[in-house]
Amino acid sequence: MEYLSAHNIRVTGKFTIQTIRDIKITVKTNEHPTIYVKGIMPANIGMEQIKEKCFKEPIRVVELDENGNEKEYGIFEGIILDTKVKEEGNFYEIEINGISASYLFDIEKKKKSFQNV
Repeated sequence: MEYLSAHNIRVTGKFTIQTIRDIKITVKTNEHPTIYVKGIMPANIGMEQIKEKCFKEPIRVVELDENGNEKEYGIFEGIILDTKVKEEGNFYEIEINGISASYLFDIEKKKKSFQNV
């Protein structure tokens, strides 16, 4: 089994996490993979950008090579379901819960039509 350190991983999406404190990707049989990320973002980004609606925004986790460049394959790609942000001094601590993009295939759009009589 291969392991990665937090220094070899980048989490991107609506905003980029500067420092990863915790990351957990869960894959269970017959369920969509989920992700939990806890990290640090600099305060100069601004709370307004972070507070913007993040629901269903894309999130991507990639492995970095020894030069700091993203490898061509991703570790996880999905959408954000929930975010929590705490301001701590000159940085923000953010927690993100997400689910694989395959989740979108299971959402059924319902349509009704009515006839005028």
